[in-house]
Amino acid sequence: MLIKHPAIVHCIRKLREVKHNGVRKKSEDLYKQFKKLFVIPDGKQFVDVFQEKVKAFQEATKDMDVAKRFLVIRDPTLPREKAQIPYDSESEDDFDGFGNRGDEKLRQEKRSQEKEKNRGKEGEKKKDREREGKSGKEKKPKDETEKKPVQAKPEH
Repeated sequence: MLIKHPAIVHCIRKLREVKHNGVRKKSEDLYKQFKKLFVIPDGKQFVDVFQEKVKAFQEATKDMDVAKRFLVIRDPTLPREKAQIPYDSESEDDFDGFGNRGDEKLRQEKRSQEKEKNRGKEGEKKKDREREGKSGKEKKPKDETEKKPVQAKPEH
């Protein structure tokens, strides 16, 4: 959400004034992309519309601490049914009111996914060893050409 970070838009606006063509072109392209994200009514400028959105966001999140404000993933100024990101939970208690899952629930889900992933990897390694007839503890036979001592030829 760009409205969480209005300094980005401000910096890109300033970069459009840089004399270096490459920087100016990229900043112009980015600024045009930013404009496409918002509906700009006739007679209004992008900057004005963006500032109104930023003020509305700040008003809606004024009771949140800064860290929690950065975790917001949908626009809290929109009605719940127009949320940009649908809920994937049966219970609304899993959310903080702004479409975000609680931090602890996210951590638990991530841990369980990592455990499942690791179990799958270990199981595949074990199956591979069994297919090859190796228990994983046997030593590989050395290649006959590997590390043969080289004898120096006597000089005559």
